[in-house]
Amino acid sequence: VLALWAGVGADGQALVRSVLLGPGGSPGLVGFVSDGAGTARSPAGASVTGGVLATWVDSAPDSFELMSARLVGGMPMGGRVRLTNNMLLESDPAMTPFGGGAAVAWVEGDPIGDAQTLRLGFLDDGGAWRSGSPLDVATGAAPPTRPALATRGDGLLLAWVDGGLGDDRHVWLQSLGMDGTAEGASVQLDTEGVPVGNVALGWSGVGGVAVYDVDLGGATEVRYRLLDGTTAAPSATVSGAADVTDTAVGPGVAPFRGGWAIAYRVQRGGDVERTAIEVALVDGVGELVERIDLGDSTYVGGPVSVAVGSRGDLFVAFMEQNESGGHTARLARVRCSGGTTAPPRDGGAEGGTDGGTDGDIVGPPPDASVCLDDAGRPDPCACEPAMACGGGVTCPSGGACIQDGCGGQRCVPAGHPCFSPGDCHASSRCQPFDGAFTACESPGGGCNDSRDCPLGFACESGSCVDRRIACTPGADDCPFGFFCLADAPHGAAFCMPVHVPCATDDACMGRGRCRDLTGSGQKVCAFDGLCASNADCIGNPGGPLCVSVPAILADCGPNGVCRSDADCVSGYACRDLWGDGVQVCVPEGGSCTSSADCPRGQVCAPMESTDPPACVGTPVAS
Repeated sequence: VLALWAGVGADGQALVRSVLLGPGGSPGLVGFVSDGAGTARSPAGASVTGGVLATWVDSAPDSFELMSARLVGGMPMGGRVRLTNNMLLESDPAMTPFGGGAAVAWVEGDPIGDAQTLRLGFLDDGGAWRSGSPLDVATGAAPPTRPALATRGDGLLLAWVDGGLGDDRHVWLQSLGMDGTAEGASVQLDTEGVPVGNVALGWSGVGGVAVYDVDLGGATEVRYRLLDGTTAAPSATVSGAADVTDTAVGPGVAPFRGGWAIAYRVQRGGDVERTAIEVALVDGVGELVERIDLGDSTYVGGPVSVAVGSRGDLFVAFMEQNESGGHTARLARVRCSGGTTAPPRDGGAEGGTDGGTDGDIVGPPPDASVCLDDAGRPDPCACEPAMACGGGVTCPSGGACIQDGCGGQRCVPAGHPCFSPGDCHASSRCQPFDGAFTACESPGGGCNDSRDCPLGFACESGSCVDRRIACTPGADDCPFGFFCLADAPHGAAFCMPVHVPCATDDACMGRGRCRDLTGSGQKVCAFDGLCASNADCIGNPGGPLCVSVPAILADCGPNGVCRSDADCVSGYACRDLWGDGVQVCVPEGGSCTSSADCPRGQVCAPMESTDPPACVGTPVAS
């Protein structure tokens, strides 16, 4: 499951972030989906083969723009795509997998007056418009807001809340064909009260469901209606208002065990008032089976998102207001037997300092079973390679044919992703690969540093050497200073060093940002967190260096990037273990001084932060 949210960093920039959650809910690295060029918010996602398409709204000084990106392993690959041109109005986009790519709906127009249009478009699997996109959707006289989308077998379901006032405000459903054109008239879903403004759709083998919130003049309820694509069953209340002081808002929905899981915020009245996140389980014929209380939260925080993981567990993501007035991104996992496995956890920085808002979570794609092993666990080797090679099949220009650790061979970019010449070695260049990526390349062949090599390979004496060591996503089994890259296009998961030379944030593949940690002018990829450079750690009792800890955050410690031994605490030495000129403080001693001292398929690194460096790891490819 992939979680997306918008968060404000220490520098005040609002960025869309992502984190890939393991089957047990353990978070991986926090990635940066947007590029910081504007203020990003309102992300949505849809699963496609081999990754996820994400869309969000970027605000410039005088307009809002809809953006998209393809995420692989939770990280952006291939750049970001601008989908609109001065759409003026901020909108919460909706997405759903469709036709190998995704359908996306949003509202644009002039925010002054009623000149607002609900638009629908179709993206290819790289996040760009397909031919003929986008289309306008007829919504009647009232301006539309807050669209929702779901894919059904022969088309789409589109819902929205119109911008009418009081009793003139309604929730609408429109059935669409494969080309996005309307099939019949739109259907009004609400039957009483005034819609609050949130609507969500779900579709599975048993049909569909629409959920929305409605104000009944004292109590606010979450309602649901089963759908067959053209008509809607009578509405039913899922939130179970106990008295007129109860309020429930912000529903999300996902297919679950032949029925539906509907998550929402609820504020219970009575003798003891409390606000909580609840999940209601509804069977395939519309009967309410159970309500699960996920614990206290806040009434402020926006809609709740819900998705089903690869093991069949529920993941519920939501925002809640924290004591500082910002927001904290939180996640709860619900086992199939009911009940949470742990209290909701913060999906962003420790203490909620990321100020996350407007989240979404994306479950496995419809064909996710091809990427699971026999025990139902995610396995990149179970995915068909996007570009197999060997046996007379060669790679396109800029590609390398490597052993994938899955018993075969596949083409991958021959160098690290690059987005400017500075992302590569000074003697290398940034070249296209397969029309979708740009990667570093040494013009004379060989390599100048590891950025001229496939991910996981090191440049040693001008040649690329396979240093991929096997890891299990979410198991924290990489050496210190490495993270586990579970990227299906590259085959089996392997450990990658965190600190790689860079010039742009994009070169970090969403795994941190490009920073000058030492003040020397040398920029490397590093995580966000409690420090942004070694200067932030002067006098800190934890240590003098800003240390990037995989799957957690940056904090002060003794193991960071250094310029010389003088930057290290007593008992540590400044060493370039990977061979790219990036030195880190490690405990003195050990059995190696660089990975070139180790057998192929191993790396020179401390296994734990307090270990001296040694040759460690099991090769991915024998």
